[in-house]
Amino acid sequence: MDENVLLELKPKFVPDLRFICNLPIGAAYGCSISMFFLAVLPLLAGIFEINSFVWVFKIYESQYWFTNCMGILFGLIFLGSIIATFIDKKNFATTSYTIYKDRIEYKEGFINNKQTCILAEDIKEIHYTQNFLQLMSKVGSIKITTAGNIDYKTGILIKDIEDSRNIYNKIKEIFEK
Repeated sequence: MDENVLLELKPKFVPDLRFICNLPIGAAYGCSISMFFLAVLPLLAGIFEINSFVWVFKIYESQYWFTNCMGILFGLIFLGSIIATFIDKKNFATTSYTIYKDRIEYKEGFINNKQTCILAEDIKEIHYTQNFLQLMSKVGSIKITTAGNIDYKTGILIKDIEDSRNIYNKIKEIFEK
C-alpha cells in the first residue's frame, strides 16, 4: 500500500449548522422526557389513581397547565439539541479523512471508534453537495460511493469540509481511472 498522503481532511464544526441538524434529536429527547415527567412519574409516585381517569383532570386543574407543559417540552428539546451538538463537536474533533493514491481512510470516534478504508478500485462515484446552511457556512460535503452500492449506504460521506469544491476536484483527479 502506498503511504504518501495526498490529502488530509478534517471537518469544520459549525455550531449553528449542527444545532439545527440536531433539533429532531432534541425533539425526540424532549418529548420522551416530558412524557415521563407528565405521565409516568406521577403514577410511580402514587399521586394519581391508576384505575380511573381522575389523574388526567388533576394535571389540567391549573390554568397555566398548557404553558407549563410547553415550557418543559421546549426546554427539554433545547437541552437535547445542546447535548447532541456537544457530542457532535467532540466527534468532529476526532474525525479525519486521509486520502492516498490507492485508498481513502476515515477515522472518527468520541463515543464509538470507527475506522474505514476504501480501496481506489472500489470507488464508483464521487458526489459533491452543498445545502443552503452549508453554503451560508462556506462548507460542503463529498459522498464517495463504492461497489455494491444499492441505496447510497456504502461509502464515505466527507461532511462539512471547507473549500469543498476544490477538494472535490482534487479527489476526482486522484481517483480518475
